[in-house]
Amino acid sequence: MADKQRPFFKSLRGKLTMQTLAVGLIPVVLVGALAYQTLAQLTDAVDERLSTSREQLAEDVVGANLSSTSAQIAAQIDLFLRERIADALVWSTAPVIVDSARDAREKHRLAGLDDLTIDQVEARFTDEKSLGEFERANDYLKQQISLSPHFREVFFTDTKGFNVGLTNPTSDFVQNDEGWWQQAWQSGISIGDVEFDDSAGIWSIEISVRIVDPRNNDSLGVMKTVLGISLIQGVTDDAAKAITKGKVSVLNTGGLLIADTESEHARRKIMNEAVNLKSGGGAVATAAYGNQPAGYTLAGDSVVGFAKSAGGDYYKELAENFTGFGWVTLVEQPRAVAFAPIAGLGIVQRELEDSRNTLAIVLLAAILVVAVLSVVMATLLSRGITVPVLQLRDVAERVSRGDTSQEVTAASDDEVGDLARDFERMRKSVEVAMRRMRGG
Repeated sequence: MADKQRPFFKSLRGKLTMQTLAVGLIPVVLVGALAYQTLAQLTDAVDERLSTSREQLAEDVVGANLSSTSAQIAAQIDLFLRERIADALVWSTAPVIVDSARDAREKHRLAGLDDLTIDQVEARFTDEKSLGEFERANDYLKQQISLSPHFREVFFTDTKGFNVGLTNPTSDFVQNDEGWWQQAWQSGISIGDVEFDDSAGIWSIEISVRIVDPRNNDSLGVMKTVLGISLIQGVTDDAAKAITKGKVSVLNTGGLLIADTESEHARRKIMNEAVNLKSGGGAVATAAYGNQPAGYTLAGDSVVGFAKSAGGDYYKELAENFTGFGWVTLVEQPRAVAFAPIAGLGIVQRELEDSRNTLAIVLLAAILVVAVLSVVMATLLSRGITVPVLQLRDVAERVSRGDTSQEVTAASDDEVGDLARDFERMRKSVEVAMRRMRGG
């Protein structure tokens, strides 16, 4: 009789296979799922904390570093300018300057200059820009700027604005129609914005102070100094060298460049309205000219630290009515370079994500291996049971038809073997019984 065919899942082999798969896969899947879920939660928590840490480090390290550098540059510039203002004030109180300004007033009056118009006076002094009678004052001023070479020119006038002593020839003899002279005469000091001095061929700042007679506090004239800004630009150059791929700029209160390391302080860019940062707007201008004295902002692919120069309080002891220069210092660095010190945190994040992905692959591979092994083991196990059982079924079928010729052999020493031996005894008993019936 042909083997009775059953659906796989109803057969003994199918049941054994499914049970083996269940026993092998369920623990692997449960443990793997738990491990993956735990690692996933840990990875997400660490990733969130690392992201927060990166942002915090960006603010505390990168931004603070560039902002601090900007503030240091601004402080250096303020200190330099304050010292130069102090120089001008000291020079204006030197006895030789005070005496010369006082004596020049009388000499100019005696020379009849008070009765002439400005044009008439200028026509009289087309070549020489002073009476030439105050060489001691000239020598004093030349000596001072030799000791402080950032000053390129110094001269002073009497109460009428007529030149008295000077270190370099001036374009005019009469100065009282100039804005700097009038402001210094009225308020005691005048500090101008950065301008290009054609005679000296440099960018400079004028610092003008009123000359006062210490005996009676009478005003005797005005001294003007022309201060080159090369040191300011030198300070920015030094700062830029200390910052990897850094750029440093200094701008005046109106947004015009005073120093620009990127262009090496090109004349075409300095104090040029065409490259006005403030009028151009943007995140940098908004932050730098906002209410914060210092800080940083992100601009495109760069991080920009900014700081403002000191206000009037810093200069109050020297220039009571001076409100400060209102300059802004910018320190710019590529974002990739600025964030390099914390790039390792990003690597940690990626490694955690890779570990999670690797675990998922390992779990899938383990499940696949367990499944294959379960099928193989179930097949081998089922064969050890089903083959003898099928043989017994075949013998039983033969016996039921009266055929007792097929012997039953026991290939194993287990319950299946016992069943086979019992079947063999039963077959022999049936065979003996059938012979008796035929003989009888």
